[in-house]
Amino acid sequence: MPIKAGVLAGFIRIVLGLVFILAAWAKITDASTFYVGLLTYELPLPDLVLRLVATLLPWIELACGLMLWANLWADTIRPMVTFLCAVFVAMLAQAAIRGLDIDCSCFGAGPLAWLERKEIALPRALILLAASGYLSGTWSAAGRRCAAWIRQRVDQRVPTP
Repeated sequence: MPIKAGVLAGFIRIVLGLVFILAAWAKITDASTFYVGLLTYELPLPDLVLRLVATLLPWIELACGLMLWANLWADTIRPMVTFLCAVFVAMLAQAAIRGLDIDCSCFGAGPLAWLERKEIALPRALILLAASGYLSGTWSAAGRRCAAWIRQRVDQRVPTP
């Protein structure tokens, strides 16, 4: 029996919310480790910006995770989660392209530390991005726009009798 879209979206919402809550909690309880992890990305950003990210991002993640769980402000939170996941993918991808030997600094040193290994972090982030895109409807909306664009181009080229 196929899974209904509403059940799948509910499952993704709960899992994604849990991931965001766990990641946020690890960063909130050990902010200095998260800050040091941000430094390993060797970003050309001032120290003040990195400190602000280390301080604010965990609380944003926690709020997003809780709102996903509670299904509050779905039209705002779901695209925001997709944006955050896209930023996470971009951060990990640029580090991989530059050959940096990093742990992602997402889940701290607790029992979820194995998720931070570089061979797991980027695929995990891509899966979370795909899940959040599905949840927010980003991929289906983009697909509709792409199909409309292709139809428009095809219609322009096909002569009408």
